[in-house]
Amino acid sequence: MPRWLRNALVVSSFVLFFATGLVFGFLLFPSLRLFFWGKERHRTACTRLLHRVIPLFLWWMKIAGLVEYRRIGLPEDLPRDRAYVLVANHPTIIDTLFLLAWFDDLTCVVKSKWYRSVLLGWLMRSTQYVAGPGLAGDEDLETPALDRMVEQLRRGWPLLVFPEGTRAPPDRLLRFRRGAFEAAVRAGVPVVPIFIAVDHPGLTKGIPLQTGKMRFTIEQLPWVDPAAEDVDAQELCRRYGELYAERYARFLSERDQGTVRAA
Repeated sequence: MPRWLRNALVVSSFVLFFATGLVFGFLLFPSLRLFFWGKERHRTACTRLLHRVIPLFLWWMKIAGLVEYRRIGLPEDLPRDRAYVLVANHPTIIDTLFLLAWFDDLTCVVKSKWYRSVLLGWLMRSTQYVAGPGLAGDEDLETPALDRMVEQLRRGWPLLVFPEGTRAPPDRLLRFRRGAFEAAVRAGVPVVPIFIAVDHPGLTKGIPLQTGKMRFTIEQLPWVDPAAEDVDAQELCRRYGELYAERYARFLSERDQGTVRAA
């Protein structure tokens, strides 16, 4: 595919995505209050509706020849009656969409500036998503974002957190932060790790568009129940930081040898 056409498709895809977000945030989600009374019922309905739409965006990017991927699910032996923290590395801007589309009722931590945004604020505040650090009043609390994460898990909502904190530069991982693992330990829920890599860097910091068709490698890594193993957050953070580093190094070797396939 010519580069100009690929870039045009990428730009048009995200224009469509954000336009849909505006329609949902300003028109559709407010109208759902007529059918779902109460703040929690309304936010739950909005969250689930949004998650039904996200797969359509991924489907469009796939048939447009922009991405290639294979869907995965939760580990078969993971208890289904508990919330969990889903952790993943973060190579591109669309990683979040894959995971929200594939895992039922999964919520995520989003930047607090999105909650304050004129364009996206209505959408974010209408869902069960959790605001990251920086909300009004956070300065009066010691760990406000972490407290919100723990409360979300205790209410039974699984939570997606990227331990790197932001998208990583091409071909490397950022140092893992402890917050996701601390929330899992405090709430007494499992940590479910997902590994994500892509053969052509793109849609990330420094490369806002694509350098080629992006073939994603998405797979499960061994999950752990901190309560059952009696392990603390610092140890979990160290353990998974090393595990991801080793898996990513193997991916880079496979990519350089031309043996990577979407998985």
